[in-house]
Amino acid sequence: MLSSLIHYIQERSSSTLSEQDISLIGEAFIPKKLRKRQFLLQEGEVCKCIAFIVKGATRQYTVDDKGNEHVLNLCVEGWWADLAYRRTSPPSARPR
Repeated sequence: MLSSLIHYIQERSSSTLSEQDISLIGEAFIPKKLRKRQFLLQEGEVCKCIAFIVKGATRQYTVDDKGNEHVLNLCVEGWWADLAYRRTSPPSARPR
């Protein structure tokens, strides 16, 4: 999993990552494998991390009073999840 993140960073960096850089990245990022339909963040939880999607996809959604789901954000392989919403809406909540 870490190799995908390192590859992503190296592709977008103007300089080569040193072994020390790679080591620091490895210490800062904790791989987490989610099963299908498993939540990264649930209602009421405060987002304390960002996620890099290695394989698959994740979505951020809300459910209205009628039970309808509304997708707010869709993240696929090679994307970061929850960057924009992390700063603007903790804790996770259902709009009323």
